[in-house]
Amino acid sequence: MPLLKESAIKAFDTTAVHVGDLVRAQYHTWPEPRNGVIASVNEQELAVLYLPGLRNVSNYFPIAAAEVADGKWTVLWSSDLKTIQEEGDAEEPGGDEEGGQTP
Repeated sequence: MPLLKESAIKAFDTTAVHVGDLVRAQYHTWPEPRNGVIASVNEQELAVLYLPGLRNVSNYFPIAAAEVADGKWTVLWSSDLKTIQEEGDAEEPGGDEEGGQTP
């Protein structure tokens, strides 16, 4: 039995996403997406800085590449707000069910 095994892991393309890019991300359990700025990038995780709405407080949330691959995140990002990239399934506000929100 060998000591090492081969595995294929999902990783972020660090040439596609950069520190300072704007992000709109939603974890599958969150009621609404959060907007922020990418503070750090590596192949396994993005750290997104956001303002939670509490005076002059800032916070961050991590986005793991493995969770994006599992479909737990919807992530939209842009470097210039002209070209918006998307990963995951973005749900339309107001969908087909009652009580939906309008933009």
